[in-house]
Amino acid sequence: MREPQELTTFTTVPTPVGGESAGLLWVPERMVEAGNVPALGTTLKDFMVRADKADALSRGFGEYVFTQQGGMADGWRSFYFAKLRSAEEIAAPYRTLTGVRSGIPWPAVFGSMATGNLLAYDESGTSYIEGTVWKPTWARKYYDGPVDTVEEWWASHTPFTIPVAAGMQPRSEVFDYGVGSFTLPECLHGALTLTYVIAESTRRPAQSASMTFDATNLTDWPDYIVLQDGQTFEDGLYIRRRLKALKPA
Repeated sequence: MREPQELTTFTTVPTPVGGESAGLLWVPERMVEAGNVPALGTTLKDFMVRADKADALSRGFGEYVFTQQGGMADGWRSFYFAKLRSAEEIAAPYRTLTGVRSGIPWPAVFGSMATGNLLAYDESGTSYIEGTVWKPTWARKYYDGPVDTVEEWWASHTPFTIPVAAGMQPRSEVFDYGVGSFTLPECLHGALTLTYVIAESTRRPAQSASMTFDATNLTDWPDYIVLQDGQTFEDGLYIRRRLKALKPA
């Protein structure tokens, strides 16, 4: 907050980015009129030309851009100005921390299917198929043990566009083939066709059934999953924080 005895109309504030400061311009509230606050992105040198900017321009802050309004105190209103960051600077995290976390589910990944028929015999001793055993094999088994995590922070003079994190969406499938059914446990899988064919026997006619299931959104574990992704405004800059869990080794 602005102290009553403070007379300087321009001050600097440290940003979360090491070694980088933002500017805070104080303007008398009476100077603010309907429609005269410039748009975000306006440089400090072009911002409200009648405002007293003290020594801001001579100190090299003239090209800093308006990022957001600050607070008010004692009849003064403040405005934040930050360095115009390049696309490369915005794209590179300014801080990265690593850690370990457990309890994050990584679903099973389907590999292949094996089947086996169960034989029985009728009164005449002729064999027939009484049932079928379905046995999936897994390219990856379900896992919720320790995984490495990476936490990253980015800084920008404009708000970030945060992409929607799809995550993994495993699915269980049910194949009903008339004389029985099979339930595939929840897993990631590609487009999957299950087929059942048996010849005619003394107990039942010939049977034939087939069903194709669409692939899940991902068919294998990604390199990482996003646990948290969002942004805040801190001391003149928009700060994006993302926490991701890396694929188990």
